[in-house]
Amino acid sequence: MAPAVRPRRLKRNEQKLIELLSSLGTQYPEMLVLVEGKRDESVLRALGVTSRIVRLHTGRSIEETIDRVAETLGERGSVLILTDFDQEGIDLDQTVERHLERKHIRINRRLRLRIRALMANLRCIEELISIYRHADARPP
Repeated sequence: MAPAVRPRRLKRNEQKLIELLSSLGTQYPEMLVLVEGKRDESVLRALGVTSRIVRLHTGRSIEETIDRVAETLGERGSVLILTDFDQEGIDLDQTVERHLERKHIRINRRLRLRIRALMANLRCIEELISIYRHADARPP
């Protein structure tokens, strides 16, 4: 009989990432999170993100989506652009940033960089599901 395989425990950066993501709604109550698509939103919800999330790939143009974000946020809100960290996601991030800046919407770039660092070798937001599958990964 083969020995039982013990699931790997989360690395320190993975645990910190889950803690950070699950606290976004309380630490940044006026912040809205922009993601690429439905699966990205689902993974973030599974990891405990309670912030408002808006998807960029909905069939609307980026301009229409940013207009909707501007109406939703008002003057006090900010945006976390959480597109993937591959070349396509980085290009989309830069395009969205330009549109947000034209509308004078604050962008939380520092938080994006912090999340990127904690993701280590993961490049896509939906790859975070691999972290969620660990028994010790459930948000606090």
